[in-house]
Amino acid sequence: GEKYIVRGILFKFSVDAFGLFGGNDHFAAKVAGHELRSLTSAYGAAEEVTKCSEFTADKATIHFPMVCFVDYLGYRLTAVSLLPIGKDTLVYGSGDAGGVVKDAEDDIHVKNTMEGIAKSLNIKQHKAGVMRGREKLIHFPVDIEVHRGTDGRVYMLDFSRLFPPEAPTNSNGKLIPGETLFRLLRPELVKNYPKPLSPDAFSLFGRHDCKEHNTEVREATKYLYESAIPAYAKYLASKEFSGAITWYESQKQQDRQYNLGEGVTSKLHRAGCNVRHLGQVITHLEALKSDPTGDYNPKHIDLVKTICFREIMARVIKNEMKREFREEMSKNKASGQPALEQDYTQLAVCVLNTYFGKSKRSLEWWQSKELKEKVNLYFPKTVSEEEFQSQSDLRSRLNFLTAALFERTVMLAKIECSPHCKLGSIKKELKNIKNNKELDDEDLKPLVLTDIIALQPGVKVMHVLAHGEAVDLLYCILKKKSIKEKKRLGNLAMGILCPVIRSAPLDSKALYLQAQHLAYNGQIPLAEKHIKFAVEASNQKNPMILAAYALLLQTKGFNDKAEEMYQKTLKLNHHHVRALGDYAYFCFEVKKDMEKARVLFEKCLSIAPQYKQGLVDYGKFLAVTTLLN
Repeated sequence: GEKYIVRGILFKFSVDAFGLFGGNDHFAAKVAGHELRSLTSAYGAAEEVTKCSEFTADKATIHFPMVCFVDYLGYRLTAVSLLPIGKDTLVYGSGDAGGVVKDAEDDIHVKNTMEGIAKSLNIKQHKAGVMRGREKLIHFPVDIEVHRGTDGRVYMLDFSRLFPPEAPTNSNGKLIPGETLFRLLRPELVKNYPKPLSPDAFSLFGRHDCKEHNTEVREATKYLYESAIPAYAKYLASKEFSGAITWYESQKQQDRQYNLGEGVTSKLHRAGCNVRHLGQVITHLEALKSDPTGDYNPKHIDLVKTICFREIMARVIKNEMKREFREEMSKNKASGQPALEQDYTQLAVCVLNTYFGKSKRSLEWWQSKELKEKVNLYFPKTVSEEEFQSQSDLRSRLNFLTAALFERTVMLAKIECSPHCKLGSIKKELKNIKNNKELDDEDLKPLVLTDIIALQPGVKVMHVLAHGEAVDLLYCILKKKSIKEKKRLGNLAMGILCPVIRSAPLDSKALYLQAQHLAYNGQIPLAEKHIKFAVEASNQKNPMILAAYALLLQTKGFNDKAEEMYQKTLKLNHHHVRALGDYAYFCFEVKKDMEKARVLFEKCLSIAPQYKQGLVDYGKFLAVTTLLN
């Protein structure tokens, strides 16, 4: 798409300018979404790797551009900070679509660090490149770029293909253009899969040994469809999720951001599945109703199916509204007319009235093959062949309860509605549709222009910003004396961290910070649960998290396990000040090993002479040992 540089920031419009996706700008926007998600994963892995002792040299530290994207009036605009790099600074990857590939053979620090990041993400080393005889062994997609910048720092960029694609499917005899660029496997699935996977599978970049790489990704895709998705469906059908529904409904009375759609999708991501797989989830849920081996409540399953289908339709309506906005923008651009926000507000009203109004047009649209094709394009296998062939009204799958669908749609589409905007006035008419009563000639359009206050931009940023805000709030909590104020700041932090964890369940730092805030708010059992999640998400490779977990185990009396975690932490980074100090105190207070405690205390304070907790604990140690002597 079009690119602009303004005040040191590169702005890119995510549009299908070259027809890679059959002219579908929605899929181009998906690629931009993968850029930010994959950057977040790479940043987290790099942070974990560079905390290990063998990577502490400054030369191995990887730096990243700041990236965010803005969704507004149907378009996605990506903003990337410019870096001090050029064509001659590339040391790893390719800047010309695989023509020349570099593997950092002359920069061992970069080579080792890239290998460590790839291992953390479970990405496979493979030969990559499009020129025969000039392929290089790398761990990342060929179009990744790692530069030794003009300032001497190492920068990593271009992450949209960091993770392998889902194996392409032959849908109705047709392959979707460019699907290997936007239908990628989730980071959670790749990280927990038993084999590393090549991100260049099913592409010309990875044609060397492509049969092996493609087969492995095809097996991973099979695992996704035959194991991960059915397992997630069983979770939704379980009594555990039934309890979660009750909890979400109770929270929603206090905070409208608590939404069952969010509950479904966050757990879906943790299971390694994409939101586009909700159609398959519904299919498996229906099968569980007749499963003799499970104790499932059919009424509960029907409720969950409705929730999943509501989430699907809310996203379809949002996507269609964006498409209408883009078409309107193109018309205005072609005619030379200025685009006024009021025009788009009116367009949003028209779209919403088509879906939520009572008219022959609405009925025909909900029954149409065109809508059903759109649903299956975004969410494969949601609409059955039987529904295609019949004139079934898709609202029947929602039990004609469209008020909840409306609420979720405007939330996802970032539409700020008037507090007086309600759908209660059409419930009676919708019952008439459900009961097959004839429609009146008069159309019922529940929304008017004044019902929409504003079309808000949707902004997504790197998770490191949320991490920073949460850390700042943690320091503020430590300084506050008022319990009420501590709780208020803790709730602010949770509001920042929860969306991060919903979108990236393996963000170990966010989980760790959430555990810290929960502990300071007195929610110790929840804090323990989240610190365990953080340890699991980091694959026990983050010294900061392991040190915190060791201290938790120590306070719970699991001393052998605590010592194992302390030792594992110091093996990863033998200069970790907090681990050295806590382990020293553990040896002194619990193990009664005074000599080992002395060595650890001295090492801790030689690295950080002003470490307050270390000085306090060392003072206690000296007082006791002096008395003993």
